[in-house]
Amino acid sequence: MILAIAIYVMYFFANTFGKNLAEESSITAFLGSWVSAIIMVPIAILLTRRATKDKGLFNISSFLQPITNFFKKIIPKKGK
Repeated sequence: MILAIAIYVMYFFANTFGKNLAEESSITAFLGSWVSAIIMVPIAILLTRRATKDKGLFNISSFLQPITNFFKKIIPKKGK
């Protein structure tokens, strides 16, 4: 649920950003209307590929493994 809300908020801000740039004539109106899609398409492709491979969003074990190895080296075992 949090991921869905985060994606919506990101889309909303990108859409507002593109609209404001188009209204200020910094970019064309056509490009301003497509800014949110340009930002969201790579994210959508990434999430779709991870879902089809049945992977999670983040691999937590890859972050935790170096930390646990570090503490295993520092803290001696009680049996030794």
